[in-house]
Amino acid sequence: MSRNNNPLLETNTVGFSVRETKNYDLFQFSKTNREISKGHVRKIKKSMESRGFIPHQHITVDPNGVIIDGQHRFEAAKDLGLSIYYSVYTENYSDELVRSLNITSKNWGLEDYVHNFCQKGYEDYHKYQDFVKRYEFPYGVPAYMLGMSLPDVKKGSLEWPIDDSKIHGAAEVVVSVRKHSPSNSLPHKKQFIIAVMEIMNQEKVDSEELARKAGEAAEANRVSMRDSKDLFLRDLVKAWNYNRRKNKIEFGLR
Repeated sequence: MSRNNNPLLETNTVGFSVRETKNYDLFQFSKTNREISKGHVRKIKKSMESRGFIPHQHITVDPNGVIIDGQHRFEAAKDLGLSIYYSVYTENYSDELVRSLNITSKNWGLEDYVHNFCQKGYEDYHKYQDFVKRYEFPYGVPAYMLGMSLPDVKKGSLEWPIDDSKIHGAAEVVVSVRKHSPSNSLPHKKQFIIAVMEIMNQEKVDSEELARKAGEAAEANRVSMRDSKDLFLRDLVKAWNYNRRKNKIEFGLR
């Protein structure tokens, strides 16, 4: 589309290169941007109801009207029937630019990054997302299980294991403890996840049996909130060894 025939460039200019329109049909969402948060839209609408849409907080779009930055502001202004203030970014842009621009408004969470890579067709990220949804985990839990840092997941370095039976087994342990523990946050703590993975690396340990025994121990408060990985590991070892004559495990923990 030529610049001379582009309706996005024919609207009124406010200040420098900021333009104004109420033609909401000129805009569209990017498939690789994060999903719309209804709660965030509500917060912005509440602000706009009292202050309006401030032009210097305009959205940024490409020449095709794809929103690069400001999709939540757009949605809030549209719901309120307000004018859209926007600037057109005419240079080539990447998903990295989209992410960096969004950091200045509402920070991208790990879920947003995973969604972004899923939309780009990264199969490992689809498996990551499916895992999170299957077990109803916070998005950081699989990273802890894989021994990855969250920044590495965010920058696209995720490699999902071909044989993922171990982390699925670990997930069943976490779910069992979550089901029986008085503290719902305990099973999702990073140090607890690392402890589960360490005990799962023992050849003697069967994931189904560990899930059952860890759940029973959590219900009896023998697996509880701790300050370190070693203390969580101690609880899990005791749970595994409880009433057991064979296949006991030791980690040299007291």
